[in-house]
Amino acid sequence: MQGMKNGMSSTRRQFLRTASAGALLPSALGTRLQAASTPPRRARKPLKILVLGGTRFLGPHYIEQALERGHEITLFNRGRSNTDLFPKLEKLVGNRFPDVDDGLSAIEKEIAGGRRWDAVFDTSGYVPRVCKASAELLAEACDHYLFISTLSVFADRSVDVDESAPVGKLEDESVEQVTGATYGPLKALCEQACEAAMPGRVANVRPGLIVGPLDNSDRFGSSLASSFRPAALCPLAVRPRCSGGREVICCRAWAQPSHSDSRTNRGENPNKRYGHL
Repeated sequence: MQGMKNGMSSTRRQFLRTASAGALLPSALGTRLQAASTPPRRARKPLKILVLGGTRFLGPHYIEQALERGHEITLFNRGRSNTDLFPKLEKLVGNRFPDVDDGLSAIEKEIAGGRRWDAVFDTSGYVPRVCKASAELLAEACDHYLFISTLSVFADRSVDVDESAPVGKLEDESVEQVTGATYGPLKALCEQACEAAMPGRVANVRPGLIVGPLDNSDRFGSSLASSFRPAALCPLAVRPRCSGGREVICCRAWAQPSHSDSRTNRGENPNKRYGHL
């Protein structure tokens, strides 16, 4: 994701300026989209899902849709962000870093009491040591682990890539500071740590830029970002690829509305629409 701003085409700049100026009437458009959205189908078999994080950006949108489908959600986080969200849900308080505060002890206690989940949804993993601790702890207490990674894992994104493309590497893999240079390689190591703990049971989702409500990065301007439902929640038109028993979904960028804007990844044809995805 880093460096995309420098590679932004003039067409994209023009689109973003126009949209930000109000040509798309962001708030009204967002309201219409929300009202026109097809409600998620109820799941045939409701799942018990543990969400690591869940109260910022992508997490709340995922949880809302999971609840609409009838799934049972448990949250694990620090209890510091948007604490008023989801007052009826079970909340386990701790820290992804096992050596900070109470660490993962809240999950450990649940597992010790025989607790299991059908799936774990990890939106907050950025450091391999942290992902390793969570995945190893949950390996015998869940069936499936979904990790939100990034296209930035790839060593060279100037060419078309698939799951077989090389990922970025760090000279010092003990580095934990997340910067523009380390973000992608660290995420790649997080993927590997999760897979090592749960071979064949991890899905690594590698999206491009995820844009939508609750995005506080201001990459495209707050008014434009609020016009779209979060990219990662729109229907996938990308066939999951499997490599060595591991499912890797390489998603470009997709969002609603499909009729009004162009793709946002560097190197893509700016005239292509989200609807093509």
